[in-house]
Amino acid sequence: MDTQNPYRSPQTESPGEVFLQSEIFRGTTLAWFVDRYEFYVPEIEDVAPQAIAFYEVLGAQLVSREPLTFWRGNWWSTLMGPEHRARQRIVLRTTKSERRVSLEYQINMILPTRIYYNSHREAMRLATDLGAVHPDALRG
Repeated sequence: MDTQNPYRSPQTESPGEVFLQSEIFRGTTLAWFVDRYEFYVPEIEDVAPQAIAFYEVLGAQLVSREPLTFWRGNWWSTLMGPEHRARQRIVLRTTKSERRVSLEYQINMILPTRIYYNSHREAMRLATDLGAVHPDALRG
């Protein structure tokens, strides 16, 4: 029997090496909620161009470069659609001295029922693409 399942979610090449801290909204609200992520990268200079390319492929529009801010989504999905199509502001800040990347998803959904936590999957993919590591690995 083949152990490879063609329908499984994509996995990172080395899931044990990616370090991602998260603060994810769970519960019910009437409108906006925020998911926050933080990770550390060895090459902080590569973050902005790679993040712009990453989010543009996902359909987000760059609206500001300082801090790096993206906007995507539509009103109908905010009312009744899936989380990844709801109106979202994605804000990415970097701290050069610590090589830290802070990522914030400000999501607008009316009475959300979160099943997939799409922002977490995207944050994990971005962190993997940028080569996120544990902060202790950068201090050596």
